[in-house]
Order: sequence, then C-alpha cells, then structure tokens
Amino acid sequence: MALVEARFPVYAVRGRPAKVGSWGRDRDGVDLVEVVHAGPPRLTVTTERHVLHGAAWLARRALAGLGEEPGEWPDLSQPALAIWINAQERERRRLAATADVVPGEMSIDGAPARFEIATAEIGWAGVRRHGGLLITVATRDCGPGEIELDPLVS
Repeated sequence: MALVEARFPVYAVRGRPAKVGSWGRDRDGVDLVEVVHAGPPRLTVTTERHVLHGAAWLARRALAGLGEEPGEWPDLSQPALAIWINAQERERRRLAATADVVPGEMSIDGAPARFEIATAEIGWAGVRRHGGLLITVATRDCGPGEIELDPLVS
C-alpha cells in the first residue's frame, strides 16, 4: 500500500529481494518508505521527503539502528534486564556518535552519486539528498561501492 501511495521514487538495491519494512505519512500522504532486503545481515534503504537535519547526523542515526540484536538474553530480574538492554542501546549510540563521516560513492539510476558515509565496527550508513528526497542506506553486509540503487516505484 505504501508503494502505491508514495508520490516519489522509492529506492532499493538492484538484484536483492526487497519488501517494505515500514512507512510513514504526514498530512500530504506517504513521506517515508523503508525497504528491507533479505538477509542477515540487515540491509535497509530508506527514501523520505521533507527532511531538515544534516547528512552527518542522519547517517549516524541510521548507523545506530544497525546494532547487533542480542543473542542470548541473560537470566535477570526485570529491573536488571532493563538496565542491561539500556546498556546495549547506549553502546550502539556511542559507536554511531563517534563514527567517522566521509564522502563516498554509490550508484543511483546507473550513475555514480556522492553520499556522506558514517562507518563504525557495527557497519556503515550512507546518506544523500537526491532531488527533493533523502536516501539512506544502512548495512554491515557489503561495501558502499557494491550498492546500486534503482527505484521500486516512480
């Protein structure tokens, strides 16, 4: 439904199975679509309109979302488990906040395009303003040079 209602191209990685993971809307209709690609590890491409934040902040925000899901949960009381979960989240945010952000390239519509890329041990996230859209790619699967983006819908 989100792909039908989106009035903008929604990007995905060429050659990888994809599905809509989430989407958002404002008073003008759908304004954000997150495409999730099959795998582990997680690879997402988010296309959104009306974004005001800077590219470095957005890349780090996407990078923080890549943190590893906890494997075995410890056998703790509910308050101790809440503290443990918060510590996991703080560590992901710390890694993202201290990530280096450098320019890099990925392909969009068959042409090279410059992205701002944040990299940390948990993976990388790249952000580009493309026309009136913001495109964010986040993964720990492959390098930015291997990503080729094409619209799912225009």
